[in-house]
Amino acid sequence: MIYEGPKIIELGESEALARALGVFKSVESTLVPSGDDAAVVGLLDPRVVITTDTMVQNHDFDLGWSSAFDLGYKAVTTNLADLVAMGATPRGLTVALVVTKDTRQSWLEEFAKGLQAGCDNHASQCEIVGGDLASGDQLVIAVTA
Repeated sequence: MIYEGPKIIELGESEALARALGVFKSVESTLVPSGDDAAVVGLLDPRVVITTDTMVQNHDFDLGWSSAFDLGYKAVTTNLADLVAMGATPRGLTVALVVTKDTRQSWLEEFAKGLQAGCDNHASQCEIVGGDLASGDQLVIAVTA
């Protein structure tokens, strides 16, 4: 897959996130949306089920055959499956993403679309509520639900 446009490192974290976060939808259970890595989410039940899954480039996926959209979708659905297996109703996800210095903004935007599509198709009352963006030597995706 070829992604064009500016690199995330050229835009800076704030601008890159501002451009990508527009695809995420907000749901009623979010009391305070993500402002800086965290959010306040209302709970319908005092019991909480939490899960985390991490995907590492060249170990869990290969960018030669995995699109950004597909990786976002897989990251969400892997976590949602864990919650559903425990009988839980997904409400919110946080996403930690490590990108390389060569990762393009268009890749990030397609990844965000994949995240949202995963929520839309499998847990319509679940949303991306926060996360973190960092740089490193290889792509790493971690989602907590």
